[in-house]
Amino acid sequence: FNIQNNTITQTRGDAIFVDQRGTDVAFDATNTLTRSFIQDNTIQDNTIGTFGASTLASAVDDADTEITVADPTQFPSTPGFSIRIDGEQMQVTAIAGSTFTVTRGAGGTTAAPHEAGSAVVQTTGGQTAGGRGIAVNLEERSAIQDLHILRNVIANNAGNGIDLTRSDNAAVLSVQPLPDQNRAVTISENVIDNNQVGIRVLTQNSSADLIDLEARNNRIANNRDDGVALRAEADSRILFDMEANVIQFNAGDGVQTSSHANFPAGSDFSSDKRQVVGTWIKNVISDNNGNGVNIVGLHGLTDDVTGVTVPLVIGMEGTDPVDGLSRGNRIERNASDGIRVARADGHGDNRDAIAIANNT
Repeated sequence: FNIQNNTITQTRGDAIFVDQRGTDVAFDATNTLTRSFIQDNTIQDNTIGTFGASTLASAVDDADTEITVADPTQFPSTPGFSIRIDGEQMQVTAIAGSTFTVTRGAGGTTAAPHEAGSAVVQTTGGQTAGGRGIAVNLEERSAIQDLHILRNVIANNAGNGIDLTRSDNAAVLSVQPLPDQNRAVTISENVIDNNQVGIRVLTQNSSADLIDLEARNNRIANNRDDGVALRAEADSRILFDMEANVIQFNAGDGVQTSSHANFPAGSDFSSDKRQVVGTWIKNVISDNNGNGVNIVGLHGLTDDVTGVTVPLVIGMEGTDPVDGLSRGNRIERNASDGIRVARADGHGDNRDAIAIANNT
């Protein structure tokens, strides 16, 4: 399926919900979605959960009362609405072409400088009654192939911005990916702002498929809980790569991983995988109200045959040969720890592996 060039606001439920599960308990569902795209909402003037979105045409400092937006047609033609840039809210009091006169630091926020190209998002229009921006639910033996969530503005929703849940033997598969897709699910170039959790991935109940995803070049900010939350439960595994994302001003952690096993403490749970792994490089994780990165539970990916565990990688030495940028992450000004590694599931084993390098 292709879902593109839409404006979806103020529904009493999810804006987009892909639900693959069966209704007959006698046999497993085997639904498959092939070469699926949810894309081009920002470029094609469409948004999920906001009435308007564009970018700053030029930089502003913390005292400017006029800003210039790249595309004023995305917003109401009369003033009186609020916008958000990075962590600051502004009230638009006058409009002259692409120039907005604004009251800075509205809604209890603090005026701050903003770079050209920063997202400008109107603060109203979200889905209500717990509605999510984009939600995908996979159960039983269902599968989704080559899902690309690209260039959307997903904002102001009562529920999570992007929410992917995989249960049972359902799978995400890379079959005919686009040239820029490296994983079965690619989340790239989105603005994910002021939702509950920015991106949440929950996997449960089976290790038949390694759920592999990537998030690249997204701006994940101002969400009311974590920016990114990854949870593996009861024998499931997540591989989630992150590159060049900006994860800022979220009320919880910038990134949180967690795992859960259905075993009492002290039990033999050596067959229970429930691991989170990935390579996280070139991200900015700053100004979140919790930890920058919070690793809870099992992390790393253990090979069943060799017993070797591949680590969760947070930053790498050296520079990217393509753009010359450091492969470390910038993790700064978070209210709690920069990187926190903890075990909170009550089970102590030695399968964890983490590599932390070249972060600033």
